[in-house]
Amino acid sequence: MLKRQVKSKVKKEYKEAKKEWKKEGSVLVDEPVMGEAVVDLSQVSERFEAYMLGMERFRVSPPPATLMTTTDLARFVEGRLNLLLRNAFYGGLLVISTLVLLLNWRIAFWVTMGLVVSLLGTLAVMAWLDVSLNFLTMFGLIIVIGILVDDAIVVAENIVSKHEEGDSAMVAAVRGTDQVAWPVVSTVLTTICAFLPLALMNGMMGDFMGVLPVVVGVALAVSLIETLFILPVHMASSLRGMEKRAEKKEWWLARVEHRYDAWRDAIINGKIIPAYGRLLAVSMRMRYVTIASMVGLFIVSIGMIAGGRLDFILFETDDAETVNISIVMPMGTPTELTNDIVRKYEAAAIEQPEVDSTFAMAGAVSDLMGGGGDASSSHLGQIILELTPGESRDRTSNDVMDSIRAIVGPTPEARSVRMEGVSGGPSGPALTFTVVGDSIELIDEAVTRIKKKLGEYTGVFGIADNSDRGMREIRFTLRDGASELGFTRADVGRQIQAAVFGLEAFTFAGDREDVDVRVMMPDRIRKSLTGLEQMYVFTQRGVAVPLSEIARIEEGQAFATIRRLDRKRQITVEADVHREMVNPETLAAEITPVMHKLIADIPGVGLVQRGRQKDAADSMSSLPVGMAVAAGLIFVILAWLFGSFTQPLVVMAAIPFATIGMIWGHLLMGYSLTFLSLIGFVALAGIVVNDSLIFVQFFNERRREGFDVYEAGRRTGIARFRAIMLTTITTVLGLLPMMMEKSFQ
Repeated sequence: MLKRQVKSKVKKEYKEAKKEWKKEGSVLVDEPVMGEAVVDLSQVSERFEAYMLGMERFRVSPPPATLMTTTDLARFVEGRLNLLLRNAFYGGLLVISTLVLLLNWRIAFWVTMGLVVSLLGTLAVMAWLDVSLNFLTMFGLIIVIGILVDDAIVVAENIVSKHEEGDSAMVAAVRGTDQVAWPVVSTVLTTICAFLPLALMNGMMGDFMGVLPVVVGVALAVSLIETLFILPVHMASSLRGMEKRAEKKEWWLARVEHRYDAWRDAIINGKIIPAYGRLLAVSMRMRYVTIASMVGLFIVSIGMIAGGRLDFILFETDDAETVNISIVMPMGTPTELTNDIVRKYEAAAIEQPEVDSTFAMAGAVSDLMGGGGDASSSHLGQIILELTPGESRDRTSNDVMDSIRAIVGPTPEARSVRMEGVSGGPSGPALTFTVVGDSIELIDEAVTRIKKKLGEYTGVFGIADNSDRGMREIRFTLRDGASELGFTRADVGRQIQAAVFGLEAFTFAGDREDVDVRVMMPDRIRKSLTGLEQMYVFTQRGVAVPLSEIARIEEGQAFATIRRLDRKRQITVEADVHREMVNPETLAAEITPVMHKLIADIPGVGLVQRGRQKDAADSMSSLPVGMAVAAGLIFVILAWLFGSFTQPLVVMAAIPFATIGMIWGHLLMGYSLTFLSLIGFVALAGIVVNDSLIFVQFFNERRREGFDVYEAGRRTGIARFRAIMLTTITTVLGLLPMMMEKSFQ
């Protein structure tokens, strides 16, 4: 939200500045220059002459420029917030329509109002906890929208069931709420526990997703209070009003409502539930066939992932509305040469119809997401492309980047050129290998092998390293007898520096600036290796000695930056992967052992996992631990509720079978399995446990009434069919607008 506030202020200043910019001339137009005196341009410096010509142009025409904004990343936050509001609205309409069709319009109204109250209460608690609305918290709210109404539906449906059994409105509200109160509390606790692994994750993903359990926990806690203490009062009032209006047969709306309720009950209670009861009876009689069928389908579904039919990628980046092109030239490259390469890519980008604007820099780079800081150096360049909205173009950002690469072609003069979409998630090259060791020569050999091997893989491109080698240099090393003549490295270095760069002999103090006087050797000596070899240096007594007699002169190449990892020299090799050709995560898992084996014979050199692969490994390694902790907590909660150690296992056994729908849903819709898919599965696990939990609770009540296992299961299935279907359908419908969403968000 802070980003939105800053953007609003910037936009306001921008509009005001643009109005001033469009005025004829500038404020400087009306200011006298040099007291309106006539200035003889032949008597002034070139800088002042240029200044005067510029001022004259401002006098006769407006400034020859256009003021515009670029790199507006705040629009992502606005888009996410608009997506949340829009989908909450349409999802709410679908939910209330379903509840009207399957329950009653008054009940549907109060359940939906409970969703609104829960969201407003969540925002209030978030403000109290100083948790802002951002990418992640809004993502958490989007996830939880479909879950918030589940508890309200369970309570409302049970109150209606008690009322249909003959209880008065107030008694039905009390008995219905009391019967499911503890199961509802347990469902909230199990759902919160299901999100707990996200809070226990390590690495960048842990920082990225750690706020989600907080948002989900707050939302569910507020929803629980509304469901147990506010909703029953409204339900009792509505049912009592419905009883009174039902007695007034002359009221046409009551007659219409009564006829619709009778028709709905005839369909649900007379046809759908009996048909389900017959299917349930067959499934229970053939329980081994039923279980074997589901286990077989589960194994086939897991095989889809193990066999590669369903890809797993940490973060899918098929599209973006902002593209960042980073250009790194060899260290020491003049800004003019860097600018030439930047202009090539800028010209190619402008040819793309999807590119709305370009912002190019030569000699500097900027971190768009604010995490790594900016840098300035003559060998760095950057181009930021603003693409048209994703809904209004046919090509993705990856297609645009491929087109730019095809137009520019190979750029061997550049050390590396990286293009990536700015999506707000973790970024970086798909493949990263860090070579560490004590000998830079051996490290170079390992890096050469790795880069050559990477070039053999299909779909791998942009192979580069971060060695930051400088330009060629001349090195002077003192000979053994130099010290006997009184020469030191510092003394010889000062004399060579004086010969090449000159000495500052005097400084004149001027009116506006100081003028330095520098004494330098002729260019034929300063810019000639032969001239330097033939120059003389002087001892402390003033004796001239040929430089070549007291020092060895050789050419070499140094490192502009020396990087260390755990006190060892390191060089990192990076490469990108064409997502259409190969899965980056699969390739990284396949190629890492190969790279370790490739450099195993080089003594003192090792390969360290870094970058995106390390982030994924850190996060995924902690995820099973978090899942185990969550499963343990869920087991404890269910054991407390049921007073049994076996029934919680029966309830939790539904979680693995829920992956069947998740896997086949990805396959049918053409999506890859991503880290966000795992977040969805976490939410799914909580919902599945909730449905099974209330089922087992009612099953235990039937058993206490004296029914055998078979009959208790059949009666529970029939009694809880409407509530389970309602919670499932409303959860799906609450997320359906987002599934159908065409927005880039």
